[in-house]
Amino acid sequence: MNKSFFVKFYFVVLSLAITYEPIKGWQFTGEVTASAFKQTGFYEGVDFGNSFQTFNGEFGLRGKLPLAIRLQTNLFFMQVIAIYNPIGGPFMV
Repeated sequence: MNKSFFVKFYFVVLSLAITYEPIKGWQFTGEVTASAFKQTGFYEGVDFGNSFQTFNGEFGLRGKLPLAIRLQTNLFFMQVIAIYNPIGGPFMV
């Protein structure tokens, strides 16, 4: 019985962050990240290929208020696209 197993994958991430202070004590911040993953693989004749891409971002505002109070707010969003191939496995887009 031949029980061969083969797997190959890559994972790539790109991220960018920016901070801007238009007025002393007040900052706008932003960060975006994109990722990709791809895997190919076989075990006992079953294809275990898998891939996904994600994109997410975060935007924020920081500032000083009276009485030494600091304000910070953040907005976060994310998108995931995934394909999973094994027999009976999930499939998401």
